[in-house]
Amino acid sequence: MLTLATPEAPAQVDTIGEDRFVMDREGVKVSVPIYTSHDFDKGSEEVTIAFIFLHGTLRNAGRYMDWGVAATERAEATGHTVVVSPQFLMEVDINEHGLSNDVLFWTNNGWKQGDLSRRSTEENPRSVRVSSYEVMDEILLRLAASFPNLERVVVAGHSAGGQFVNRYAAGSMAEETLVNTTTRRPIGVRYIVSNPSSYVYICERRPDAEGGFSVPENDDCENFDRYKYGLSDGLNAYMNRAGVDRIRVNLTTRDVVFLKGAEDNDPEARYLDQSCPAMAQGTNRFDRGIAYHRYLAELYGAQHEFIVVPGVGHSASRMFGSEGGRRAIFHSAAPQTQHQDEASSD
Repeated sequence: MLTLATPEAPAQVDTIGEDRFVMDREGVKVSVPIYTSHDFDKGSEEVTIAFIFLHGTLRNAGRYMDWGVAATERAEATGHTVVVSPQFLMEVDINEHGLSNDVLFWTNNGWKQGDLSRRSTEENPRSVRVSSYEVMDEILLRLAASFPNLERVVVAGHSAGGQFVNRYAAGSMAEETLVNTTTRRPIGVRYIVSNPSSYVYICERRPDAEGGFSVPENDDCENFDRYKYGLSDGLNAYMNRAGVDRIRVNLTTRDVVFLKGAEDNDPEARYLDQSCPAMAQGTNRFDRGIAYHRYLAELYGAQHEFIVVPGVGHSASRMFGSEGGRRAIFHSAAPQTQHQDEASSD
């Protein structure tokens, strides 16, 4: 097992969402760019499903919004679905686009794992810090308040967005607080984890050469179980608030769907995490997903759905535009339609 570097940070994004999701923290108004199909302030009594689609490491939320809307249209669910795509930025984006000092930003890895936004930078000081997972909590709560007949929320992410959703499903407490404002019944939450580069393991065992799970014996990989890869050390403030025991319960009992592209198996793929802790989970995204699903099922009795999309590699639009992707989002399959798409996306 080699100690290799995590993927390099991508360049600044080309497009920033014009709308802002505004929050109040310590009496200070802060925001993140967001794309939405419906105005949160106006709401809608027709909406019963919220589909939140998380971008990958390229932070191209506008593209994810387009793909989310397209998947919703192909599922014939537009009339009762609000599509949302928040944008978690880095400082290079703030500088490139001259954004105001209320807009939050994170490190390349920070937003993916729920870390606090950055504050103490010379060029872009911020008075408060907010976890990217707190932002998602707030979005869920705002959706429940804005759409009185909301019955189900789907939090989905591809690639780095899949990393976000995997760990958010484990650490978030927002699900227990979501209530339909009309019926006062709980709002169901589904988490869709698509083709991430790594997962959070909930004990020290990892896939081994014998087809089982054991603690790695590699002195050069002593941080293999440090968060974001495991739970033995380094939990950030958000995940520490939930605690290890609650994280284990959440991850093994919640409605989590693992969506895997059958062709997403390139060990040299761009932005693939090749650090030692990631390599302890497998050599490529597909193998890591297979092993992780089996790990949760065999060691913890988790009964998560696992959907393999044939003929698809690392492409968000093709994953969620597929029959399996639409089934994961809407709990039902819609007729397949032909559409043009790029070969891969992050």
